[in-house]
Amino acid sequence: TTDTDGDGWGDDIEVEAGSSPSDEADMPRLPRTPVHILASSPAPTSRNSGARFCGSAASLPGQSDLDRIWIDGSESIHLGDKFTLETRVYMRAFNARSSILVDKYRPTNNEREYRFSITPNGALRMWFSRDGSSSNTVSLTSSDGVIGLEEWTHVATTYNGVSLKLFVDGVIVATEEVSGLPTQDGENRRIALGSNGFDSHFWDESSNALVDEVRLSD
Repeated sequence: TTDTDGDGWGDDIEVEAGSSPSDEADMPRLPRTPVHILASSPAPTSRNSGARFCGSAASLPGQSDLDRIWIDGSESIHLGDKFTLETRVYMRAFNARSSILVDKYRPTNNEREYRFSITPNGALRMWFSRDGSSSNTVSLTSSDGVIGLEEWTHVATTYNGVSLKLFVDGVIVATEEVSGLPTQDGENRRIALGSNGFDSHFWDESSNALVDEVRLSD
């Protein structure tokens, strides 16, 4: 179909979705999350070699800590004694504090569960609390620069009850033997994608990125 504004979405689709077929910045929006849009997957470049792996992805603007996608009904979804958390990400820029990918964290009532993020220097980081507090925690961070800008990257973290590991495009970039299990106390906290799970503005840890294929498995 015709794509007048060249945003990767056909005019017929945009009209049906209620977005403008003549405005490149106005694209179809994700259900129930009006601040986020579905963005066309970037075409291959010298920094993003290979074919597109998908047609579209969730676009996170990275302009505020409130720019996030809530996962409805996820309060009871916790990390167990064995888990894999993974996603594909296309970073446009790094946040000066932290670019959060997946978060289940409430800074009150000891409901801090876990956080999967990228540092300002392009390192991958996984963090979880053993009891919901900020002091009894496990944290693993890769070396700087393992995540690049303007390229699709698959990132993952695994835990088998003994070793916590970080992967970038299937390659281990950090591993450490740790003890203890992630807490499962955050019954009042939904999973958030793209920023922190605070109830109101606190500090900006949003991701300026495209995110797709987020998976949590045991």
